[in-house]
Amino acid sequence: MTGYSLSYILDSLSLDQLMLIYRYGLEFEETKSIILLNKYAEALSGKKKSTSDKPDLKKFSAIYGNRIKTNKKE
Repeated sequence: MTGYSLSYILDSLSLDQLMLIYRYGLEFEETKSIILLNKYAEALSGKKKSTSDKPDLKKFSAIYGNRIKTNKKE
């Protein structure tokens, strides 16, 4: 990728930079495991979460009322 050897890169990094990279790696693995566990729980329960791309216009109207003006579709 960079053309530099791993030992050169590690020698040129400070301790703070190494700890930052290590922390980001741990956060990534934690996030990945949470996603995996959620997918596993979804598969075991047999229920699929419904995700809809369409907005709930009734709820939107109830919240914002006539504060937002939109063009009427013909």
